[in-house]
This record gives sequence, structure tokens and C-alpha cells, in this order.
Amino acid sequence: MASIAQMIRDGIGSLRTTTVEVKEWECSLELQELTGTLLETWEQKSGEWVDRKATSKIDVSMRAVLVGLSIVDEQRARPFSDKAGFTTLSGAAGHVLDTLYYECLKLNKLGRFGGDYADEEDDVKKPEDDQESDSGES
Repeated sequence: MASIAQMIRDGIGSLRTTTVEVKEWECSLELQELTGTLLETWEQKSGEWVDRKATSKIDVSMRAVLVGLSIVDEQRARPFSDKAGFTTLSGAAGHVLDTLYYECLKLNKLGRFGGDYADEEDDVKKPEDDQESDSGES
């Protein structure tokens, strides 16, 4: 039997993903769960933007940062994970950014989607390794 430390090491990197259809942009976006490091980045970058922007833009900035850190391409790179990417996303239509933001919250189990308030995960895909282990096979 593997040690608890080995089990944790094996689980790291098993980030869940979900695909969101964005009709307004005529594309599908893949969102990936944040690592602990990226969650820290979200908190820091949101805080930096809050200090520099007017109060009315705080929510837009926080949404743009979370969405930017969550979008991944085919190689699992995060193409909107810098200030230029966050700025681009903050200029998106509010309802599109809002939809993506709530998908990111659900995927990362943040806010009302965490703990006892977690919504159903039907849209969220577990990594392949986790899907196999859920089948009861060893």
C-alpha cells in the first residue's frame, strides 16, 4: 500500500477541467482548475487591481483575473494569465465574462460553490486517472 505522502504526490497534477461553449465568441473554451499557486496569484493580482482601479471595476477585475488564470489551450498552457490577458478579458461583454467567472467558481469550488454548497459536477470532467478509479476497478 502506498504511503499517504505518495498518494498526495500522485494526486497533485490531477486538475479537473470543463468545456464552456461561448456562442458570442463562436468557440468552446477549456477551463482548468487552479493550482494552489494560481489561487494565490488570483488573490494577489485581484488585490493589486483593486488598489489601482475605481470601486465600480473591482468585480470586473477579479472576474477577468480568475477567468484568465483558468482558460487553457490544447497544450494546457494558460494564454491569458498576465496583465495583458486580464485587460483583454475585462473588455469582454459583461454577461460573457460573468458566465465564465461562475463556471470558474464552480470548477474551483470557490464561494457559494465550495463546501456544503457545492453544485452538481455533471459538467466538470475529472482527469482520466480519477475517472478510472471511480469505476471500482483497482
